This record gives sequence, structure tokens and C-alpha cells, in this order.
Amino acid sequence: MARERLVRMIVIYGDNILWRYVVPKCEPAEIETLDVIPIDVRWFTPDDLNKASEITIEYSIAGTFYARHLKFVATGVGGLFLFSKTSVAESMSLERAFVMDYPEAIHLRIVADGEKAYYLQRALSENSTEQRKISTKIRQTIMNEPVEMRNIYRFMLELNDKLDVINELLRDKHGATETELVNVRGIGISVRGFILHSDLVLADGTLAYTTNSLGTMEEKLTFSAVVALAKLKKAATGTFYQADFVQLDDDVKDAIMKYLFVRERDIMKGMR
Repeated sequence: MARERLVRMIVIYGDNILWRYVVPKCEPAEIETLDVIPIDVRWFTPDDLNKASEITIEYSIAGTFYARHLKFVATGVGGLFLFSKTSVAESMSLERAFVMDYPEAIHLRIVADGEKAYYLQRALSENSTEQRKISTKIRQTIMNEPVEMRNIYRFMLELNDKLDVINELLRDKHGATETELVNVRGIGISVRGFILHSDLVLADGTLAYTTNSLGTMEEKLTFSAVVALAKLKKAATGTFYQADFVQLDDDVKDAIMKYLFVRERDIMKGMR
């Protein structure tokens, strides 16, 4: 299956946003001219698509990324799904084009007025410390170790991760009020930031400090950041928010991009 035939479909229904690779039975350039687009959509059922509040397809033509809103029309021959276009093509930045699912609980500490500089510096310090930790160095070399040593290192990493979680919770809860600590649901991640869902009403421009992890235990990336929240769109209940990184180390940004590319590559391999 040619790489260019794989495109992404984003389906919003209920309180979920799902990014999935699909196979249009036409070249990306033909999407601009066809009235009805036939797509092999193995991840969704007709019922899912009928319930969706928004369906978007993202594709690349000559190196430029585009997005179009679609409407599910019917099931065609051979199990293909047929879609009509409901918007003109919108060009996208690379940051927007590389968003992956991130269905994790995210712990936010709301940054009060006057605390921004402190938490930006704290994030820089935490990320620098993370790079120097023994556990990070083990993750960078574990796959080069003999098999019997990998199991020992994995046990050490698991114990270390649990202690890190406890330390972070104890530190953030010390002296914090209930309104300062917010738990939200992760939806997606990119080098730009997170997409979140919450039942709480959070004002645009609200700043928050967060520490999160990506990847497997052997290749885990733990990083801290200050994010600026903005309403993205209403969900069935609650709201989807865009949480943009206010400041992020280049090393961390590069690591997030690497994670996204590796996940994309693995997904595409699985579809061939």
C-alpha cells in the first residue's frame, strides 16, 4: 500500500476526538474534484459516523497539508464508505498535522497571577534534572543490555516511576487549594501542546503547570511545561481545550516530534 494513500480522519463524537488513518480510494489531489469520496474506513462503523458531530480528513498534496470537513453519505460497494465535502480545503501547519491520541489523565496546577516566571523556571529545571537522572540514562541504553539485565533495569525503572509520581503529588498538593489543582482528560498531543477535555469552565488564557510522560517504559519521556488554555469547541458534555506550551526546551520538543513520527510509522506499518 503506497504511503500517500494513507490519510488521517478525525472524528468527533460525544466527548471524544479520534485520529485514525484511513485509505481513500483515490489520489489526494482527486479529493479536490470528486463530489463523493470513497474511503476504506476500518476504524469506524456507520453508526459512529452518523453520530459524529464533526468529521475531518487531513491529507498532503505536493508537501502541503490540507484539511476538509466531510459528511458521511452511505456505505458503498465492497464495504467502502462514501463521504461528501462540506467545506473548502484549509491549509495546515506541520504542528497541527501531527497530532496523536493521548488518552491519559492530566494533572494541572493552575498558575496564579505573579507565578508564571516561577513555573517557567521550574519546568526548565525539572526537564534539565530529568535528562541527568540515572533512570533516563538507563532508558537510553537498556536495549543494548543482555536480556537478563533488561528485566532488572525494568524493575528499577518501574519503582523509580512510582516514586516520582508520589513525590510530584506530595509537592503539588502542599499548600495548594482545591481550585488550584485540576484533573482533566487528555485527548491529543502535538509539539504545539495538548488537546484536553474537561467538565470545568476554564477561562481562555488560564495558565497551568503540568508534568506528563510519553512512550513505553524503555523509551519513556517525562517532561514538565507551562501551558496556556483556550476553548477549542464544545463537547457533548464539557469542553475541549487547546493547551499550548508557553515555553518548551528544544530537546523536549524534538523528543515529542520523534515520538509522534515513531507512532505514525508504527501505525502505517500495521495497516500495510
